[in-house]
Amino acid sequence: MTDDKGLHPLIEKSHLLGKRLNKNIYNRNGLLILPASSILTTESLKSLQEHGLKLDSTDVILPEFEPEQLVRLAIREMKEMFADIRAAGRVPVDKVCRTVLPAIMRISGRSDTYRILLTLEKQDEDTYKHSVGVGVMAGLLAKWLGLSVNERVRITLAGLLHDVGKLFVPQSILQKPGQLDEQEFREVKRHARYGYDLLVREPGLDPVIALAALQHHEREDGSGYPAGLPGNRIEKVSKIVAVADVFHAMSSKRAYRNALPLFDVLQSIADHAYGMLDPGIVRCFVRHVTECTIGSRVDLSDGTQATVVMVHEADPCRPLVYGSGQFIDLRKRPGLKIGRLRDGGTVSV
Repeated sequence: MTDDKGLHPLIEKSHLLGKRLNKNIYNRNGLLILPASSILTTESLKSLQEHGLKLDSTDVILPEFEPEQLVRLAIREMKEMFADIRAAGRVPVDKVCRTVLPAIMRISGRSDTYRILLTLEKQDEDTYKHSVGVGVMAGLLAKWLGLSVNERVRITLAGLLHDVGKLFVPQSILQKPGQLDEQEFREVKRHARYGYDLLVREPGLDPVIALAALQHHEREDGSGYPAGLPGNRIEKVSKIVAVADVFHAMSSKRAYRNALPLFDVLQSIADHAYGMLDPGIVRCFVRHVTECTIGSRVDLSDGTQATVVMVHEADPCRPLVYGSGQFIDLRKRPGLKIGRLRDGGTVSV
C-alpha cells in the first residue's frame, strides 16, 4: 500500500474536467471548436478527442467552485456512472477517472473542511450520493494521515467504488423504510462480494480498490462481514474507507431516520475506536473533524446558540463553546451537548 504500483494509468495524468480554457481552441482546419473561458465537460473533452486535439496544462486554468457546486457535479457524474455500470455489468474505470474522480479530489483538497461537512450533511442518502460522500471523506482522511498524493487518489477511488455492489441488490430492499428481516439483511451483506467480483475483473485497477469493496464492513475484532477477518488481515485502505463509510452513513438522512448530529456521530465513532475500527485512524479522523469546527456556530441541545472556541485533545467531542454571554465547558456539563451545525463557520484547517 505504501508504493504506487498498480495505479490506474489515467489517474496519473492531469485531469481536465471542470477546468477553464484560457484560449480559443481551433481544429486543424482553423475552425473554432471551443472558445476561451469554456468550462471543460465530458462532452467537450470527447469533442476534442474526436478532432484529435490534446490539451496541456498551459491551455487551462482552474476556476474556483464552491463545495456545493463540486458535490453536485460529482453526484451527477456518479449517478450516470452507476447507470452505465448497471447496463454494462462492468465499471468504466477510465470514465470514472476522467469525470467523478477529479471533482472528488478537488473537494478533498480544499481547506474549508467545515463547509464540506455542511454540504455533505444536506444530502439525502442513496447509493451514489453515499459513494461521493465516502470518496470525499476517505480522501480527506488520507490527507490528514499524511499519505502521498498517489495514495490519496487510490483511497479516494476506493471510497467512490466501495458500494458498487449495491447495484446488484434489489432496490426494494435498499429503500425499505423499516427494519430489514434476516433474509433481506443477508442479501444486503452480499454487496461486498458483488462489488469485489465486479472490480477485481477490471484490468489495470489496483487490487486494493477491489479489496476495499470486499472488506469495508470487516471489523478489528472479527465481528464484521463477509469473512469475519481480524484487524491484522484487513488492508489499510479498507480500514480508512470503513471509517469514512460509517461516518457518512450515520450523518446522512435515511428513509427510516434523520441524519444524526455531527458530534453525536463523532462520539459514536470514537466509542468504537477500540474493537471495531482502527484506533489510530479514528483518532486522526475525530481530531481533524472536530478541529475544523473551531469558530463555527452550533446549536446546543438546550436551544442555546453557541460558537466552538476550543477542542480538548483528550475529549474532542465535548469542546469549550461560548454562548449566552458565557464560556461553557461541555466536559463539565454531561447533560448538554452540541446539536446541529449552523452555516457561517469561519475557520479552515
